[in-house]
Amino acid sequence: MTYAGLPAVPTEHQDALLEWVAAGGTVLEYCEEHPELERNKVYRLIVHDADFANRYARAREAQLVAWEDEIKVIADDGTNDYVERQGRKGTFIALDDEHVNRSRLRVDTRKWIMARASPKKYGDKVSHVGGGPEDDPIRMEHSASPRETLEKRLEAMGKKSR
Repeated sequence: MTYAGLPAVPTEHQDALLEWVAAGGTVLEYCEEHPELERNKVYRLIVHDADFANRYARAREAQLVAWEDEIKVIADDGTNDYVERQGRKGTFIALDDEHVNRSRLRVDTRKWIMARASPKKYGDKVSHVGGGPEDDPIRMEHSASPRETLEKRLEAMGKKSR
């Protein structure tokens, strides 16, 4: 099938791309590995082909699960967290802040994307107190009219200034 003069993504690329995404890869990465395939053709296919769009959506769901696994691996991997450094008193072992921060960024980026792609599953859980079906509605009661309140305040200020 052709869209707006562009040849469609070949079937073998469609299946391979969906497997790539489901395993945690991205369309960008796949297209970099396969330069004969342009990203815009993949995105057009997603927009114009409902069957492919549904398969792509399922692959994206699987991608999030793959990223869960990647997050654990990244967090547990302490390789290169420490480096040997030369100091005035000789060689010593030091924390490689750059590597640790890069690992944190990799984890945080995946978590951020996951929270937006599937907020119910990966988003922050927010709890609101009050206003729920089991709670009474919040009520505001005024014991005095605004004029009476103002007069009381003015009277209290007058007593303080004396």
